[in-house]
Amino acid sequence: MSIINRSNHGEVSLSRPRRQLRALLAASTLAGLAAMLGSGQALATHQSLELSSPATTTAGGATASMSMLEERGVEADPAWHDIRVHRGDSLSRIFDRVGLTPRQLFAVLNAGEQTDTLKRLMPGELLQFDIREGELLALRYEMAPTAILCVSREGADYVSTVKQLPVERRLAHQSAIIEDSLYSAAKKAGLPDGVILALAEIFGWDIDFVHDVRSGDSFSVLYEQEYVEGQKVRDGAVLAAAFVNQGTTHRAVRFTAPDGRSNYFTPEGRPMRKAFLRSPVDFRRISSRFQTERYHPVLGVKRPHRGVDFAAPVGTPIKAAGDGRVVFRGWKNGYGNTVVIEHGGIYSTLYGHMSKFHSGVRAGGRVEQGQIIGYVGQTGLATGPHLHYEFRVNGEHRDPLTVKLPGAKPIPASLMAEFNQHAEELLASLDSRGTSHLAAME
Repeated sequence: MSIINRSNHGEVSLSRPRRQLRALLAASTLAGLAAMLGSGQALATHQSLELSSPATTTAGGATASMSMLEERGVEADPAWHDIRVHRGDSLSRIFDRVGLTPRQLFAVLNAGEQTDTLKRLMPGELLQFDIREGELLALRYEMAPTAILCVSREGADYVSTVKQLPVERRLAHQSAIIEDSLYSAAKKAGLPDGVILALAEIFGWDIDFVHDVRSGDSFSVLYEQEYVEGQKVRDGAVLAAAFVNQGTTHRAVRFTAPDGRSNYFTPEGRPMRKAFLRSPVDFRRISSRFQTERYHPVLGVKRPHRGVDFAAPVGTPIKAAGDGRVVFRGWKNGYGNTVVIEHGGIYSTLYGHMSKFHSGVRAGGRVEQGQIIGYVGQTGLATGPHLHYEFRVNGEHRDPLTVKLPGAKPIPASLMAEFNQHAEELLASLDSRGTSHLAAME
């Protein structure tokens, strides 16, 4: 099995296993990422890229990748006019700006389903027009780094096609020894933010990146970079990785099943993720823990609290803790708006005090781990916005924060031979790119 030229791998199914990872992945700025994974200096780094990525230099010394359209140089043809999308622009405004009529706009938007993307233009995107004597002959739009929408005149009508650009996948490797944080060491080694986040998700089930990381820990990662016509367009999936934490080596390999779903597994075929999220919401604090008896803040009496309350702002998404079937969706007395999910014949979870339900969640329907099922509120008997979360085993309440969670499904026996060959190739590639020093630290 080749590990260099790889077709589509399918979507990765990963959940945020710990609070600090959820906050990390929700961070919208570089400073937010650094705050979650820490800041510091790497003692040593090792990196090897098979091929580098070309980039352009803008005023002020900043680098930016060129648009696929610009890279082709089609703007050099005097028949083509480049139009940048401005803030607040719509296709209608742009057509008016270049002297095209509403009739032509209507014709373009009805040239096929592909043209729907022209209704969702973003500032900074590039449109190219071939306009002659007031007539639009053709339009080009980069839908994605690997796809270009082409609208052209054919007789009295317009037709649209999408040109899929061939993607070349190249392997890249980075590794580093950590002084005080994964983030600072990874950035010093040149690792992209998206790959850093992927590492945190892959190993976050076993490593608390806020409290468990120590000076001298190390990591190594093998990942894809995607190129179109020799230009790097984006970073791809992490294929294999190793993390040494306090002398224990954790290894993970990406494997895609015949149904197209990709997940990460240990070299022995055990899943990295667990069957349930420990907490199904990005919370600020735990406002009430699992207790056999507590003073109820609304009723004013002592009664058991058989769940955990996660305080979070109204509207914060609530996710299904695991795959399962929705057995209840509605108002449930003091719980307010509530969803109950059964996970096989043993486990069930309850989510209370929701402000509203997600539109796609219905009683009797199935949900997947990490799927949004509703939003934080304070319906029912609640003094403030929070999620009340319960976890039951054979109908008995268990503390969601301490219950031993079952693992996700391992590689099935029918796929083990294929997986073993795949894992051996990836781990050999990971080791050959300079990770032998990690084994010496175990």
